[in-house]
Amino acid sequence: MAKSGRSQGGIIGKINKTSFGKCKVTRTTATGTFTTQPGTTKLTYTIIAGGGGGEADGGGGGGAGGVGTLENISVCGATGYPVTIGAGGAGATPGPPASARGTPGVAFGTTVTGGGGGGFPGTEGPGGSGGGGKKTPPQCGFAGNTPAVPAPLGGPQGNPGGSGANVSGEQGGGGGGRGCTGGNACGPNSHGGAGGAGIDLTPYYGCAPQPYYVANVTGKGDTACGVFAGGGGGGAGKPGTPGGAPPGTVAVGGTGGGGDGGVASGHPGCGAISDGKCGVANTGGGAGGASPPGNHDGGQGGSGVLLTKELSYASGMWPQKAQYNKRVTDTWVQRKISGTVDYLIIAGGGGGGRGCGGYHGGGGGGAGGLRDSYGVPGAAGIAVSNFCGPYAVVVGGGGAGSSASPAAGTSGSNSSFGCITSAGGGGGSSDSSTTGVAGGSGGGGNSNGSAAGGAGNTPAAPTPLGGPQGNNGGSGVDTPQPNLASGGGGGAGGVGANATSGNGGNGGNGVTSCISGSPVVYAGGGGGAAKASGQGGSAGPGGGGAGGDPGGAAAVGTVNLGGGGGGGDTDAPAGAQGGSGVVIIRSPSSVPMSVTPATNTVTTTPGGCFVATFTVTGTNTLNI
Repeated sequence: MAKSGRSQGGIIGKINKTSFGKCKVTRTTATGTFTTQPGTTKLTYTIIAGGGGGEADGGGGGGAGGVGTLENISVCGATGYPVTIGAGGAGATPGPPASARGTPGVAFGTTVTGGGGGGFPGTEGPGGSGGGGKKTPPQCGFAGNTPAVPAPLGGPQGNPGGSGANVSGEQGGGGGGRGCTGGNACGPNSHGGAGGAGIDLTPYYGCAPQPYYVANVTGKGDTACGVFAGGGGGGAGKPGTPGGAPPGTVAVGGTGGGGDGGVASGHPGCGAISDGKCGVANTGGGAGGASPPGNHDGGQGGSGVLLTKELSYASGMWPQKAQYNKRVTDTWVQRKISGTVDYLIIAGGGGGGRGCGGYHGGGGGGAGGLRDSYGVPGAAGIAVSNFCGPYAVVVGGGGAGSSASPAAGTSGSNSSFGCITSAGGGGGSSDSSTTGVAGGSGGGGNSNGSAAGGAGNTPAAPTPLGGPQGNNGGSGVDTPQPNLASGGGGGAGGVGANATSGNGGNGGNGVTSCISGSPVVYAGGGGGAAKASGQGGSAGPGGGGAGGDPGGAAAVGTVNLGGGGGGGDTDAPAGAQGGSGVVIIRSPSSVPMSVTPATNTVTTTPGGCFVATFTVTGTNTLNI
């Protein structure tokens, strides 16, 4: 028989009603009844409405479904609670009808509004998160958090959509996401607005991967990392319009299930992506808007979902002296450590293109994509906790230079931490008329046919998620003989230079970051090659490799800076390898870190911050 509280020295802590929910997390994907376990008296839940449909003909992306989260609410055990899972709004077809708002989600007395439909006058645009504005006349994005829900009731529901544009093409704005506003369309470049990022639910339901998080789907914002309710991307510009979208460039859906926007089929290589992509089912993701001209459909919004976590805790009596001893030795309970960390994530640089004996040189490799939150206005860090780990950190390797024409240099490998992924740099093009490869930064074009450089910032990374991640590669020059030369690879801080008659284009500039405690330049592009008496393009500051010329072979990108490799010339034709990437995490003094393998490092700044630097290619581990 237990001794009384008095003889044990008193009750420690507040007496609360016991709950034995076993911290069970359930994902409910269909309208019906959610039944609690017999011992559950407290739970946390998130209800997400259906995402909005995308608009047709250069239309705006759909807004994400509204999101409501409430913690530690009281429930009864072994009791059924009615649940309504919202459907995604229909996408627009050319002509009526317009895109539709998603339908509401309802659970435990909370109602969240469907995401707004992409740009069309009327009542369907505002919603949980607002739809993106349409192209003509240029329309502002629609309001989110409509009707307004305050934080004590689980709000806000979401954010506004981005604005459309009609300059040098026709473009729709991105739909709003729960995490941030949808991106505005970029008229001069004929790019639709990116979908707003969703909300990271791992602080409530555990770190990814988990079976109740949704698997990633190609053409849509990532979801497997535990992010929900991303906005849809806007449709991109008309074919044939000057300044139109580069091949393969789309307005990406927001992380959390937003569908990518369509790109006009008149652009090379884009014939299959003119329709807007649907939002991911059971994420509340907004759908992508379709490209112009008006014979393409907007996507359908993703359906909603309910996540619940049935909680476990109990009050009781414990010997006061024993608990005092545990407390002073810090063994009473596991102390929660949490905070927000900054990141610098650089992918591997692309390999340089190959030269062809006697004729054409190779383009420089593009720098690895660079995404940075440290000291970057508008960029947000990542929330971490020792209760949600360990965390996987991936460092991408540099791409191999091309050694066999007409293959382009190999693109670098991606680097990632949490839900942030930087794309490998694009390979430089070889002796062919093809463009440089798209990537974090694009590879340079070779001299054959004055090939264009590859697109950078592919896929598009918005500022709140550390973007943009890079720039385009430069173009080659095919005339006059013998002064042929190739373009430089793009860098994180600037485009790769176009070749001039006889001289290869310089690699694009890198970006300086002080996240490590000292200024370091990262992610410079590789130089393009030159023929005859010309000079190869110089290395982009930040680890790029110089382009080859009759005086010397192409140079490799620098290890752990993510620089692109130099393009090979006609005498030493092999393209050079790109430099491997790096991932650097900086935490406040209240959030200590450790890393594996131990060849990575953790240092302390003079101000007491911790800096974890990951240089080992492949998958590493960060512990809080």
